[in-house]
Amino acid sequence: MIEVNRTLMHKNYKTVVLKYMFLRSPGEWYKSVTAMEAALFFHAYLMEKPYGRDADLADQRGKSLHVYDEMKVARLIAEMPMTKWRVLRRGRLLLRLGNFI
Repeated sequence: MIEVNRTLMHKNYKTVVLKYMFLRSPGEWYKSVTAMEAALFFHAYLMEKPYGRDADLADQRGKSLHVYDEMKVARLIAEMPMTKWRVLRRGRLLLRLGNFI
């Protein structure tokens, strides 16, 4: 968790992906998740409140996502928070073969 907090992000993307992971039962938290799996939740969460939509989906790319498109949302997740996670000190990657782990 410390490494997640140290990863610089300017939007709430990583928080939304973590929220999706933690909504599963505690016994499932450790399991990996793909961008496609998180796409619907990610979009709904950011579009639910005007401040989420206006803050995180305000740029040109974000505005194109105001209407749900699973592939576009999954691509955004795969590029923007998944590639921004830091490598843990022990050498374990948080992103492996397209899965956030």
